[in-house]
Amino acid sequence: MQALQRRIALKRRDDPEITGVILLLAATRHNRALIKEYGPALRADLPQTGESVLGALAGGRNPAGSGIVLV
Repeated sequence: MQALQRRIALKRRDDPEITGVILLLAATRHNRALIKEYGPALRADLPQTGESVLGALAGGRNPAGSGIVLV
C-alpha cells in the first residue's frame, strides 16, 4: 500500500496540472479486503467515493478530486 501511495504522490508531484487521481480496482474479494484494511489511509489522498466519481463521469463531468472506484 505504501508503494501505491508513493506512486500516486509522484504522479501528482511530476504533473502539477493533475486535478485528481482515480484508483480503479477490480471488485475482487482481495481488493475489497485491502480497501477495508487500508481505506482510512487511502481516503486521506483519495476522498471521493466510487459512486460520486462514477456519477460525475456518467454525467460528463470531471470528478471533484480523487477517489477509489471498484468495478
